[in-house]
Amino acid sequence: MKIAIIGGGSIGLLIGYYLSHHHHVTMMVRRDEQKDSIQSNNIKLKQASSLYESANVDATLLKDIDSHFDLYIICVKQTHLKDTLSYIEKFSDTQPLLFLQNGM
Repeated sequence: MKIAIIGGGSIGLLIGYYLSHHHHVTMMVRRDEQKDSIQSNNIKLKQASSLYESANVDATLLKDIDSHFDLYIICVKQTHLKDTLSYIEKFSDTQPLLFLQNGM
């Protein structure tokens, strides 16, 4: 399954790490620096043993979003939700969206 995760914060990166083991994951972020960091370093999960495990994902800018993914997982803070929705309004009403948020 091709999954786009919108938002490269703690929740988005954690979900992206785990889903990348069985799916093709693309992280969609707002800043070039974050996109470049994910592309260069992948996503790393620190285990209790202080070892880091890496997961390979793609990264792109949110402004370049398109509708060729099977699922969109939106992991942005509530204060950024309105801006994020403006990017996905153009998608079909049947496009699967999953909203995951922590905090307010």
